[in-house]
Amino acid sequence: MPHKNPIEKLNTKEELAQQSQVDHSKQPDTKKEKKKEEKKSKIQWSPESLKQGQIIIAEINQLQDQIKKETDITKQKQILSLLKQKISQLELLALKELKYTPEEIIQSIEEIKKEEGLNIEFEVNEEGIVKFLKAKEKIDQIVIVKFLKAKEKIDQIVKILEHENNKVTRIDLENKHTDSYIDSEAIKSLAKALKNENNKVTNINLKGNYLGPKGVKSLAKALMNENNKITHINLRSNELDSEAARYLAKALMNENNKITHINLRNNELNSEAAQYLAEALMNENNKVTHIDFEFNNLGPQGAQYLAEALMDKNNKVTHINLVDNKLVNLKNNKLDLKGIKSLAEALMDENNKVTHIDLRNNYLGPQGAQYLAKALMNENNKVTDVGLVGNNLGPEGAKSLAEALKNKNSKVTHIDLRFNNLDPEGRKALEEVKKIKPEIKIEFAEI
Repeated sequence: MPHKNPIEKLNTKEELAQQSQVDHSKQPDTKKEKKKEEKKSKIQWSPESLKQGQIIIAEINQLQDQIKKETDITKQKQILSLLKQKISQLELLALKELKYTPEEIIQSIEEIKKEEGLNIEFEVNEEGIVKFLKAKEKIDQIVIVKFLKAKEKIDQIVKILEHENNKVTRIDLENKHTDSYIDSEAIKSLAKALKNENNKVTNINLKGNYLGPKGVKSLAKALMNENNKITHINLRSNELDSEAARYLAKALMNENNKITHINLRNNELNSEAAQYLAEALMNENNKVTHIDFEFNNLGPQGAQYLAEALMDKNNKVTHINLVDNKLVNLKNNKLDLKGIKSLAEALMDENNKVTHIDLRNNYLGPQGAQYLAKALMNENNKVTDVGLVGNNLGPEGAKSLAEALKNKNSKVTHIDLRFNNLDPEGRKALEEVKKIKPEIKIEFAEI
């Protein structure tokens, strides 16, 4: 049975471009139709996205024709899986192009505030990111319960996001002051808004809150909802552990998942958490291209789990940050290098897509540098940017990497080797690379 395509068939560039215009000759009879027309009007297709969209639509049409002709159930399922992936790609492309001007966003929020009797303060920057400040206090109060202030703020934000005239697509809820944090209870209300059909949020910053596993559980449910539109999420500094990672992984494997960029810095993620998330990165519904694990405790075992994911056919990760994760540690008076060795092997795999990798402060040492050097010389390597600050590579490590950078298969355009005790011998080897390949930016100053 053919899969129903929720996106209209558009076979020409002109037809695709029509999505960015409102047909004023047709007066919609219902609010729902009006909303559809408004959404179309705000998808301003760039030439590049227009071309991408046309290609994807042609592929969707082709797959639809194939599934109609196919009688084998197994092959039908395979085609259906590909069809779902293509439709998802088109939806992500449309979300990327859904834009409102700061003026339009401000006007819509002010109108909703007036209609709903809200008193929340907000700012909108040039990029259209909305930052809700605080709910103005209606009466003078000397003492106010922190949670109630947060709840009042969230309740008002929810009313805005659920309103049919809402134009908020990017929202900044970073906590810089402890009196306005969003905890596991407050996030429930926000998650409810993200599941509403009027929700348009694609980018959300929740840095520095106290979500914990309970909060992520509520958020994960929203990410699995059919009305979810979030592609970028910042969960930095939210007391996330392996349990939270399990909830998050489940969301990333859901067919309604749209996350492409995820920031998990400065949490409590260990090797078990890495295992859950690695499983998600290998799932066919995974869409993550950028993932940030900086300042966690994944360890050598966690690195091995992630390396396995990077070699999977469903892997889409191009940017990975593993700064300060104890990828190499001392075990029985010996350095445990299994993690960095596995990551290097992943970079040599045909399914590898990583172009940017940051491995600062992981105690890699000369041996770790040798593993990476071997990967950078492999024909399957795609890395263009690598961070290796503070890894005690020494002159031997520098020489290994210098040889790799000179290799014809190296694609590196920037490498950061500062604070690695390179000594004159190591710096000399890198200077030689600069002479041969001046286009490569090599940083190796010790101060």
